[in-house]
Amino acid sequence: MESMSDLVYIGSSDYRVEYMNPAMIKCTGRDATGETCYKVLHNFKRS
Repeated sequence: MESMSDLVYIGSSDYRVEYMNPAMIKCTGRDATGETCYKVLHNFKRS
């Protein structure tokens, strides 16, 4: 997955980002491993 140009992330059952490939890190502007996927991908905050 490291060499793919497609965006890839793996999330846990509690919606935490467990892995981001380099293309996803470039797209989001940071390595957001450990953050909630809805915040990273959609900039949402869960209330």
